[in-house]
Amino acid sequence: MANNQSDNSEFENLAKKYLEGTISPEEQTRFEAWYAGFNDEALQLKSDRYDSAEELRKAMYQRIQDRMINNRKKNIIYSKIAVAALILVCLSFVFLLYFPDKPSTFENSVEMVEATNIGPGRSTASLILDNGVVIDLDKLKDGDKVDLIGTSLQKNVDGEIEIKVSDIPVNNTNIEYSTIRTPKGGNYKIVLADGTQVWLNSSSSLKFPTVFDKAERIVELVGEAYFDVVSNKNRLFKVISDGQEINVLGTQFNVAAYLEDRNIKTTLIEGSVKVSTANHSLLIEPGEQSIITKEGFAEIVNVDVSNIVAWKDGFFAFDKLNVEEVMNQISRWYNVKVSFKNEVPKKQLIGKISKKENLSTVLQMLTYNGINIEFKNNTIIIK
Repeated sequence: MANNQSDNSEFENLAKKYLEGTISPEEQTRFEAWYAGFNDEALQLKSDRYDSAEELRKAMYQRIQDRMINNRKKNIIYSKIAVAALILVCLSFVFLLYFPDKPSTFENSVEMVEATNIGPGRSTASLILDNGVVIDLDKLKDGDKVDLIGTSLQKNVDGEIEIKVSDIPVNNTNIEYSTIRTPKGGNYKIVLADGTQVWLNSSSSLKFPTVFDKAERIVELVGEAYFDVVSNKNRLFKVISDGQEINVLGTQFNVAAYLEDRNIKTTLIEGSVKVSTANHSLLIEPGEQSIITKEGFAEIVNVDVSNIVAWKDGFFAFDKLNVEEVMNQISRWYNVKVSFKNEVPKKQLIGKISKKENLSTVLQMLTYNGINIEFKNNTIIIK
């Protein structure tokens, strides 16, 4: 870290721009790289000292404040706005200093040039009707609707697809099924016929009836989705995904069931759900996550649910995730490939960063954590 008044003034100005939102991409890269190289052994926080991201955030917040106080005693000039900016960066990119590895400066900036042109994903999806017709939901205007048997699918003012059930009775044999599918780099929200809200993450699909059966409500999921299920004691809501079945009456939960992932993870926010497979039946409570492996192993663990559902609110949130899991998330959101030159680094990452950032910013955060990355031909290469 620079220790003369001129450099401190420069970073004070960059901090002010950072908070005001007027900082340029080049200035932001410089400011964040400067912070990542913050040379203080006291800030080298070890992973075995903290059980959660929240504990780490609090510890880092206090250490940053203590550092600023000590620096004032040494007559190094830091304005209040610079302190606030440092704390903001600390909370946004907390995983920079999580491991005992010495954070690297951004040495491979040249190799990241291509990544600056890769923007974040957005709300986009396609709808496949029962008759095979594919509708690009981006092309529907607010208020546009598609008429089906006994119902219609309408794009509401919030840009979401909402199913409107008509008063005309529908025989079970006439129920139509549709599938909403998000691409890599896309997400979407749909309101089902019973009012249940579903947020679909990138590279996911949900098959659903346009009108629910009188006995039960069944949907099929591939990928990841957050469900806010409308309570109906007379009709169970079921989510089927890759050999797993979830039974609920009315609750909020998250399901991650990507075909390429090793595990199916179901996380309960409120209420209670039963997770069943051919070999297991698990009842999970709020704050718990069931993990079903491809090999049939099952367990229940306690988790920080805010990290699990952060994607729905526009954030990557890593709480001791391994590198492969993190790269899968980044690959889906930015629609890029991932390649490992050698073995997958045995690291666990922790932190939170906006999904609105360009790919280059996210990759920079990983390099600060000691991961050697190169980006070429739309591929993230982990060296």
